[in-house]
Amino acid sequence: MADPSLVMWLKLDETQTSVGGGDVVLADSSGYGNYTRVMTYTGEPPTDLHWADSPCPGDPADGYGAMDIPENGNVIEVTNLPDEIFHAQTMTVTLWWNNYIDKAEIETGTFVEGVEGDAPGGWGKFWWDWQGQTMQVWDKFDNVILKRGFDTDAYKNKWTHMALVMAEDQTIVYINGEVFATGQAMRVPPNDCDTIRFGAHSQWGVDDYRTLRNSKIDDCRIYDMAMTQAGIQSIMDCSGGILSYVPLKSIANIVPKVGDEGVYDPNNIDVVNFLDYAVFADSWLVSSPPMPE
Repeated sequence: MADPSLVMWLKLDETQTSVGGGDVVLADSSGYGNYTRVMTYTGEPPTDLHWADSPCPGDPADGYGAMDIPENGNVIEVTNLPDEIFHAQTMTVTLWWNNYIDKAEIETGTFVEGVEGDAPGGWGKFWWDWQGQTMQVWDKFDNVILKRGFDTDAYKNKWTHMALVMAEDQTIVYINGEVFATGQAMRVPPNDCDTIRFGAHSQWGVDDYRTLRNSKIDDCRIYDMAMTQAGIQSIMDCSGGILSYVPLKSIANIVPKVGDEGVYDPNNIDVVNFLDYAVFADSWLVSSPPMPE
């Protein structure tokens, strides 16, 4: 059963994909049909594309199934994101990452960014990156809301699982299923992003850009919820993981008449809530015959 909270899932198994003549489109396994392509940091179709061994069991028999981003600075861009992202107040982004070059040679890189607009240089909503020996998360106002020393040599030439959780009360970065750093919550919910990129930062000018290079990435995901540590650990084998709890909207819920239309008001007597259901259930149990043994 698919997890309805998983709104984008790139398994990156297209090892036979070739370049030339237009966009290189990748498959989204979440079921939401997001448009996902590979492009250069300038927004052009890539001139080359490289694949690598995957950390995921069960990937193609030849062992490939991860994308290699060498000096070309290619980026994976996801657009046409579902409404679930725009309605969510929280978000989780995960991926497998492998850095294979000395930090002395390439000292800046970016894991993921969310922007408004699908053009490079669009107005950023959040950035999750590393610069030199620092892991950090930025909000749309260029505020650093999370920052911690990050020795890239400690993770060099090995697959490492990364997760960014943007919860209502805090922001958390997990490495290999363990809490690496925590920070304040985003000042603006991430749900105003309509484009998310893996592997590159916004382009600020022709020669002024930051990009993730000399790295491999795999199993990139976006959830429209703040995943728990147990949930993150459950997907590290690249499986569907534990099924997340997703609250359902009851057809009995009435649009509040108090305040703005569509705004939930728990004090509105016209709203059918859990207490109403509890009273109904208690009455039903009393008035109904007992279940047969």
